[in-house]
Amino acid sequence: MQLSTPLILDHETDLKLKVWISDQTIFLDRLRAKDEVAFKILYQKYASAVYGIIVRSSCEQNKASMVLESVFLEVWNTISLYDENKIKLFTWINQIATKNINISKVAS
Repeated sequence: MQLSTPLILDHETDLKLKVWISDQTIFLDRLRAKDEVAFKILYQKYASAVYGIIVRSSCEQNKASMVLESVFLEVWNTISLYDENKIKLFTWINQIATKNINISKVAS
């Protein structure tokens, strides 16, 4: 018995694949390319939530601001290590925040 499969031309496949690229993928590519506008958008989207996490961990407000700054500096410097297939972006940023909170507590 012979099965017939439809012939798919390479250029048709390429066109179909391009449709599946998401806004998130484009945004992450811009972040990895060190696009400052994309980073500002990231900061505006997540900074208040991350700041709340830092403050709730019993950091003083001025110390919380310093921790927030260190979190986003680390995000900027290590965004190329982020793997969107393993973890959500906010969760990754939250892990960085937790690490920096613990470092600031030890340094106190």
